[in-house]
Formats: sequence, structure tokens, C-alpha cells
Amino acid sequence: MTHTSNNLQILHFDTIGQWGVQTPSSVFYKSGFHPFNLTLSLPNQISKVKKIYLKSVELPVGFTNIRDTNTSNLLSMSIANVYSNKSYNFNILLPNKNYTSIQALLTDINNAIAANPTVQENLNDITPPYFTVSGQKVSINVSGSTTFSFN
Repeated sequence: MTHTSNNLQILHFDTIGQWGVQTPSSVFYKSGFHPFNLTLSLPNQISKVKKIYLKSVELPVGFTNIRDTNTSNLLSMSIANVYSNKSYNFNILLPNKNYTSIQALLTDINNAIAANPTVQENLNDITPPYFTVSGQKVSINVSGSTTFSFN
């Protein structure tokens, strides 16, 4: 569906029925019929685009929201001891998974940090961060002598 008003063009794309049945479509091309690799081909070229807004997205319940194909499962972190001036960079990999709660995601992050070899080797010098959630608030807990950041 297309609506044009005052040089504003609104386009609506609906993929209902696109994933289960492989039917010809002039709008969508799925590389290898994989729902995470989607290219949208517009029927006409749009020039001089100044702004693009995404009004809404509906994700299926089975959507794997953390996955290695787009490296959304890789977190790079830094921990430093403010007294010894030593800092440690490390990466953690999360499992490909459909996280349905923030607590499940934070549990996997905490487990991956605790199992990380760089963190394990330097426990005498650093205290690893620990992620918690309370209501709508996520906290990163560190000791008073530790600083933490995402790279």
C-alpha cells in the first residue's frame, strides 16, 4: 500500500504468508529462503530521501533474537582495577537463542563472563561484573575497585 501527501510517501510492506509457503514475490527476495536475510526491492526508485521512519515491526514468537550470523551474540568488554591500573579486554559469546525474558539473557551473560578464561585468570586483580534486573531496570554490579565498559 502506498500513500503520498506533501512530498511524504508512506509505504506499507506485509510479509504475512511469505515464510511458510515459498511463492513468487516481486517485492521480497529471501536469500536461501532464510527469514533473517531479507532484501526489499521497491517497484520504483526513490530519490533524495531525507528521512526514513520505521513505524512498527512485528517479530514472530520463534524469532531467534541472539544469533551468530549477525554477531549479535558477541559482546566485547573491558574490566579495569583502579588501584593497580591493570585492564583486561575480553569477549563473550552467547548461544543462538530466542530470549523471551531479560532475566534469561542476563543469566547467560553472567555465566559467559564467569566462564571466560581472561576473567578466570585475573580473579585476584578484578571482580567480574554481574548483571541483574529489577522491574524495568538493568544494573551492572561491580566492586568499588573495578571499572567496567563495553567496547
